Amino acid sequence: MNDAYGQYRLMERIAEGGMGEVFRARLVRGAGFEKIVAVKRMLPQLSESAEFAAMFRAEARLAARFNHDNVVQVYDFGEQDGTLFLAMEYIDGLDLGGLASILRERCLRIPLRHLLRIGIDACRGLDYLHRLKGEDGSESCLVHRDISPSNILLSFEGQVKITDFGIAAPAHGIDTDWLAGKLGYLSPEQLRGETLDRRSDLYSLGVVLYELLFARRAFPLLLEREELFEAVRNGCIDWNDADGTIPDCLTDALKRACATEKAERFSSALEMRRALEDCAAAVSEENSEDLGRWLSTLLPERSSAAVAAPERTILSTQPITPPQAAIAVQSDDVPQKPAAVSRRGLYAVTALSLVVLAVLVLLLWPQSVRLSLESEPAGALARLDGRRLGTTPLKNARLPQDGAKHLLELELVNFEPYSVELDAADGKPVQHKAVLLRSRQELRVETTPPGARVLLDGKRLDGATPLDLGALEIGVTHSLRLEMENMVPVERQFIIEKRSAEKLTYSYKLESLYARLRVTLDPEDAELYIDGRRVPGQSPFEVEGIMRHRPLELSATRAGYAPHVMNLTPGAEEVTEADLKLEAFECELLIESGSAGLTAQLEGKPGRLPLTMDGLQREAHTAAISTEGGERLLLRASCSQIRDGRGRHAPQVMLNVNARPWAALFIDGRDAVTTPASEVKLGPGRHRLKFSFRNEAASHWLSLTLR
Repeated sequence: MNDAYGQYRLMERIAEGGMGEVFRARLVRGAGFEKIVAVKRMLPQLSESAEFAAMFRAEARLAARFNHDNVVQVYDFGEQDGTLFLAMEYIDGLDLGGLASILRERCLRIPLRHLLRIGIDACRGLDYLHRLKGEDGSESCLVHRDISPSNILLSFEGQVKITDFGIAAPAHGIDTDWLAGKLGYLSPEQLRGETLDRRSDLYSLGVVLYELLFARRAFPLLLEREELFEAVRNGCIDWNDADGTIPDCLTDALKRACATEKAERFSSALEMRRALEDCAAAVSEENSEDLGRWLSTLLPERSSAAVAAPERTILSTQPITPPQAAIAVQSDDVPQKPAAVSRRGLYAVTALSLVVLAVLVLLLWPQSVRLSLESEPAGALARLDGRRLGTTPLKNARLPQDGAKHLLELELVNFEPYSVELDAADGKPVQHKAVLLRSRQELRVETTPPGARVLLDGKRLDGATPLDLGALEIGVTHSLRLEMENMVPVERQFIIEKRSAEKLTYSYKLESLYARLRVTLDPEDAELYIDGRRVPGQSPFEVEGIMRHRPLELSATRAGYAPHVMNLTPGAEEVTEADLKLEAFECELLIESGSAGLTAQLEGKPGRLPLTMDGLQREAHTAAISTEGGERLLLRASCSQIRDGRGRHAPQVMLNVNARPWAALFIDGRDAVTTPASEVKLGPGRHRLKFSFRNEAASHWLSLTLR
C-alpha cells in the first residue's frame, strides 16, 4: 500500500474504529525530508454527517493542546479528498490489548515491575489530561471516558502513551443520557447516568491493569448486556489469586481504583500513581530488564524489523545550495588559462549544441509510447525485458515502438509471478491491468487420536483426520477447528508464510473433554456444592464427568463454620484435586462513614470510623453514631447463620435501630422506615444505610459490610 493522501503517503492500515481509520503514513517534504506519522482519517461514509464531523473537529482542537510524554502528540489537522484527518505521533509497538493476547497465547504472566511501570506512566498521562487548562485558562476537568486496552500504547523504546480522545470532554459538558465508551470498562456511575469526573477514568484504568495482571477479563465477554451492567454496578470482580504471587499492596491499590463508589477510589491520578510507586518500591524482582527491552525480547521479529526499517525520519544528503566555486591559486610557474569567451558567444554555442543534440535524439533514439500499468492488488514490482520499471500503479512508463514483442513481468510477495507480452505496433498508448493470483501451499492436518472432524475457514470438510486440506492461499489468515466427541475442540488461526516444495503437515493432540474431580473436606461431614448444586455423599468426594477448562465454584458448608468457597478450572490432568478446610463461624460488621463530621462510640467507649463490631455470633453489640450537631443514631447488632439461596450457611445480622431525635432510614434504596426500627435483617456483603434526622434537611449515610 502506497496511496497518496495530500502530503502524506498511506503505507498500511493499522487500526479502525467507529469514527475513523488509522494508517501508518509517510510525511513527504522537499529536499528528501520524510517522517513516519500516524494518520487518523474519518470514515468516508461519515464525512457527510455534520454531527460526526463536529465530533472529529472537537477531538482535533482538544488534542492539539496536548504536550506530554505519556500522551500521543498531534501534528496536523485538515481535510483531504472530502475527509477530515489528524496526523499524530506514530508509536512503534502495540497496545495493551495486543500484549494481553500474546501473553495468553504463550501462557505467560506479565512481570510485576512492567505492569507497575505501565500503571505509573498511564497515571502520569491521566494526571496531565485531568489538570489540563481550558482555552480560557480555567479548569477544564477533562474526562477521557474511553480508557481501555486498545487506547494505551507501548513502544519498543519502553514508552507508555494514552491515545484516542474522540469522546473526551470536560465533566460539565458531558451528556449523561448518552452512554459512551467500551463495554466492560465503563464505570458504575457511567451506567447509572450520574455526573462523571476524573475518578471514572481511574476506575477504567484499574480494570485494564486488573485484566493484564490476572490474565483474565474482569467481566466475562459472554455476559448479556444487562448482566454485564449489573455485574459492574455490584462490583463483581474476582480478586482470587490462585498462584498467591500478587503482592497485597498491588491488589489493594487496584481494589481501591475499581471501587463501585466514587468516594472510595483514589481522589486523583497523582494519588493512584503514588500508591503504585510505593508498591513498586516494595516489589523486588531479580531481573532489572526495562520495559522496552522486555517487549523486544517478547517480539524479536517485530522489534528488530522496526529498528532496521528505513522508514524513519531521514534527511537528504544532497546539498540544498550548490557549493561555492573553488578559488584558484595562481603562480608564475603555472601557465595561465586563456580569457573567458564573451557571454553572448557562450549563449550562441550552447544553443547550437542543444539543436544538434535534439536532431541526434530524433534520428537515433528509438520511438516509444506511454505505458500505463495497474495490478490488483497494487504494489507489484514491474520489469520490462528484465529492466526495472517500478511498482504498480505506473502511469508514465515507456514501451518501445519497434515492432517487437516485449516481456512484462510482475512480482509481489505471496502472489504467483505474472508475465505477458506487449507491443506498440499501432503507435497508441498502452494500458494494461493485471489480476494477480495468490500463491498456494498444500496442507495436511493430523490429530492424536485420529478421527476428528475439520472446519476450515468456517466450512466443514468431508472426512476426518488425517485429512488433506488442499492448496491454501499463502499470506492470509486461515481458521481451523477440530471437533471430536468427548474431546476438547481445538481452534487455531494460522498464516502460511511461504511456499514449501513439500506438503506441510500440522499435528495436534486432542484432550479429553472430561476429567475426574477429587475433593476433600475438613470437617468430613461438611456438605459440598459445585456451582450451587449439592454433591451427595461424604468427604472425600469423587466426581466424574467434570468438563475440562470450564471454571467451577466449589463451596463447603456446615453449621457452626464459615463457608469455604474455591474457584478452580480443571486442566489437562486426568484427576483434579481440591482440599477445603472450614474455619469456625465468626461474624463481624464493618461500619464506614460516607458523610463528613460523623463520630462513633462502641459499647459506650469513644471510637473512630471506620468501626468494626466483631464477635456478633456470641453476643449483641451496640454502636452510637453522632453528628456535629449532637444527633445520635444507635445500632444494636447480633449475628446468626442462615441458609442462602445456594444452600450455604451464610451469616445474617439482625439490627435494631433507634435515633435521638427520630430519623428516617433508607436501607439499600428500599422504602423509608422511621426509628425505632427492629429486626432489620442484612445478609453478607455490603449495604448502604442512608438516614436523616427530624430537624435536619441534610442526609447522612453509612456503609455496612457483613463478613
